[in-house]
Amino acid sequence: TEYIEEDIIENFSESGISHILAVSGLHITYIVFLVTNISNWIFGKRYCKIINIFVLIMYMFITGFCISVVRACIMGILANGAFVFNRKNDTINSMAISALLILLNNPYSLESISFLLSYGGTIGIIFFKDTIIKILMNIKVKNKKWKYIFIKIQNKFLPIIDMLSVTLSAQIVIGPIILVKFNNIGIAFIITNLLLNPLIGIIVLGGMIQIIVSFI
Repeated sequence: TEYIEEDIIENFSESGISHILAVSGLHITYIVFLVTNISNWIFGKRYCKIINIFVLIMYMFITGFCISVVRACIMGILANGAFVFNRKNDTINSMAISALLILLNNPYSLESISFLLSYGGTIGIIFFKDTIIKILMNIKVKNKKWKYIFIKIQNKFLPIIDMLSVTLSAQIVIGPIILVKFNNIGIAFIITNLLLNPLIGIIVLGGMIQIIVSFI
């Protein structure tokens, strides 16, 4: 980030998309998606999960064990480990274990903005996402003609509704944190995240494939 101009960083912050510039759990989701699809096709589901665990451990080393990555990787390792040992994964317990390990290593991480935003966003998604989806899917339209059209739109744009629910549910928790820490909050994040999240997935996956090809 030292090569990025301050006004660009400020623009990203005001648009609510600063997480794109940070190494975050979002990137790990895309990386695991890529590794899973490749290794599952070659080795099968069980060995695929074991490979995922090794990739997540390596990724923590590569990124210098930043809090958001450690949180996402530990949760990913526990989820994949649960599959390998035929156990049910519990997201809340996995999140709690990752927080415990991070705080055992450095208790002052609790005051870190990275810790607060990473866990705040995750907590928001876990507890509010399903509720927001239900609200968006159950919006009532009285006019029969418009009701039919609206239902068609809802069913057609389910992926967009899902992305919107993730963004809104995370913002419920991290919004107040951003307001207190930075004295700034906007609503542009709703549009910018919908537009950029799919694009970021393509960029991250393309970058990972490029790295693999360059080694070959």
